[in-house]
Amino acid sequence: MNRARIDVAFEAFVEARRQCGLGPAGERFFRDAWAAFRALPGSHRPTRDTMRSLRRQRPGDNRDAAWRRARALHPILAFLQASRAIGQFPLPAKPPPRRVEGRPLMTEREIASLERAIADPGVQALAALVYRTGLRAVRLIELQPDQVDLPDRSLQVPVGRTTRMVSLSLDAQATLRSWQAHRNPRAATLLHDPAGRPLTLKAASSVLRAAGQRSGRPALGFGHLQYAHTRLLARSFPEFSQDLLELRTGQPFRLRFLRIPDLFGEPGVLRLPASYVSPVTRLFAGEDL
Repeated sequence: MNRARIDVAFEAFVEARRQCGLGPAGERFFRDAWAAFRALPGSHRPTRDTMRSLRRQRPGDNRDAAWRRARALHPILAFLQASRAIGQFPLPAKPPPRRVEGRPLMTEREIASLERAIADPGVQALAALVYRTGLRAVRLIELQPDQVDLPDRSLQVPVGRTTRMVSLSLDAQATLRSWQAHRNPRAATLLHDPAGRPLTLKAASSVLRAAGQRSGRPALGFGHLQYAHTRLLARSFPEFSQDLLELRTGQPFRLRFLRIPDLFGEPGVLRLPASYVSPVTRLFAGEDL
């Protein structure tokens, strides 16, 4: 087996993955692992001993780097063996995927404490709106004053070249009324800093993190407030589903990343059976309702 042939086989693996939707980040994931593997002597004819050498190759690597390399190399080598680009030898077991658990939802008391800790009124209004609307902070930052209709309790939220109407809860309406009484009428955007300049996500996130530190929530981001909004949805809507989440937040959302007991474990909140499928999901699946 010459050295060029095994690299050609690897490129075939990458191309096959591209056909299945592999993106640039995924390609880097495989190429980084392949580069580490090909740095080994004799890697053009790998054996079980080659894999053992790889584990000893970089003693300074942290556990994350070793895990990523092992996760990437397993499908590569399996592909090369199936295509007979390399010889057959027992592959090490593929490392299992890591279990990722989200931080528990913030309680109303924690959110109230956080809002009080935010010194900038504009960022305070932004944080409250992210929590009470479920919208991303960057969407709210882009709002113009004429895109707010308080009597009608609605927002015209820019999404690319279009806008979509978002209805407001009474709490969100009250937040906006309070902010309107303090905002600079000459500011170009709905939300602004104390000098009347438009808020930026970077600056607002820095203010929020500082407030989180003061209120006992380090490494806090606007995503945590958006995540906490899901409990408000569970309280307000009898049919809680992935469709509802995506409609309200305006972005993809996976129910399996939610701690469902956090949503439905409080008195007065409707519990849905595990087999529940929303009418919207059933409709798109072609079922008769």
